[in-house]
Amino acid sequence: MRTALLLTYIFVLFSRLQEFPIGDYFFYRMRVFSIVFILALLAALWSGRLRYSLSSPLGLLLAAFTVWMLPATAFSVWKANSLEILYDVWLPSVAPFVLVASLAVSLRECRGTMYAITLATLVCVGGNTMLGLTEVGRLTDAAGTLNANDLANHLLIGIPFCILMIADPRPFPKIIGIGSVALVLLGVMKTGSRGGLIILTVLTLLFLWKCSWVNKLKVSLVLLALAAYSVRSLPEIVRYRYLTLFPGATKDELIAAQLEGAIGSQESRWASFKESLALTLRHPVFGVGPGGFMTASGKAAERLSEAPSWLETHNTYTQISSEMGLPGLLFYGAAYVLCLRRTASVYRLARRRADLTPLSDMAFALLLSLVALGVAGLFSNMGYLFRLPLLAGLTLAFSTQAEAEIQAAGTEGRHTAAGLFAPPATARI
Repeated sequence: MRTALLLTYIFVLFSRLQEFPIGDYFFYRMRVFSIVFILALLAALWSGRLRYSLSSPLGLLLAAFTVWMLPATAFSVWKANSLEILYDVWLPSVAPFVLVASLAVSLRECRGTMYAITLATLVCVGGNTMLGLTEVGRLTDAAGTLNANDLANHLLIGIPFCILMIADPRPFPKIIGIGSVALVLLGVMKTGSRGGLIILTVLTLLFLWKCSWVNKLKVSLVLLALAAYSVRSLPEIVRYRYLTLFPGATKDELIAAQLEGAIGSQESRWASFKESLALTLRHPVFGVGPGGFMTASGKAAERLSEAPSWLETHNTYTQISSEMGLPGLLFYGAAYVLCLRRTASVYRLARRRADLTPLSDMAFALLLSLVALGVAGLFSNMGYLFRLPLLAGLTLAFSTQAEAEIQAAGTEGRHTAAGLFAPPATARI
């Protein structure tokens, strides 16, 4: 019952099923999602692990980030909006950390959580492909709450767990994994997200670096097929949008009239980024308050007799530093780095043992997802959303169980790496 509640909660949360028309009625108006959350929270209290989760280093860092939002809100340029961010956005977003860290108490439940994210990613990309809106030829969120870039980021954070399912020896999970990866790759390309393409490139390079030569060949063939599809099937404006990443392309080559918005987007994001740095320097301790960047930057523009841009920072790290000061960025960044370190540590220990292949595969999938989150933070505002708390909770639960498993296995055993993410036999990383 406990596991079912956890997996249901994670699936609905990550799939964003409640944003679809049917999901809105079933999960919001019928309060099903709220009921599942309350039952899962009660199960976490009953499990006795809630105190351990909150007193862990990751729990303390997220708690410190939460507490720091209080004085940041008190000094906010728009207190009402900051309070709304705190109570309606951040507190529900930090709940996945508590639930996953408290309820995923075995490696089987950790794998189940990862598979729940896989199925959620499949539903998310499938639902948005069928029902999603199109903005100048780009795939966007069906509910209109995520733009094309945010949708691409969300899918790419989930795709490493889809790849993990391919490593499952059972045929049914393997088929789901292959189908999920294919649909996510196609969906990401349809979004026309340049940040998404960069994230995909980073994940591909990491995967190719760590995987076997056979899997390198498989990945290369998949990428060639994806490139061929993109050239033949994507709308012309989406293809040319990707080309704006390369400085050698001229405006004539990129049909400048159609791409004026894309090029202007790059310039406005750069301006917002510089403004967020300026606000960080002017308000280094408490920032301008959660959600206060647009208001503060608009007031600064008006003082200079300039037209306000009314844009977000489009960068998670400067979003937090400008809105919550450098201490807020320190808490957030430390939590993220700790997730990377603990997951990478498990991967390094497990990958050298053939008998611990399932652990190394799970660790590398989680590591890839964390990398996707970190790179996505360079292009979007995700500072108060659930993705870091969710991956932090999964990191705590998985690393705790995996470290115990590795210690129990001892130092004896075969030291030949195996599995989906195994490096070439000659490599010793």
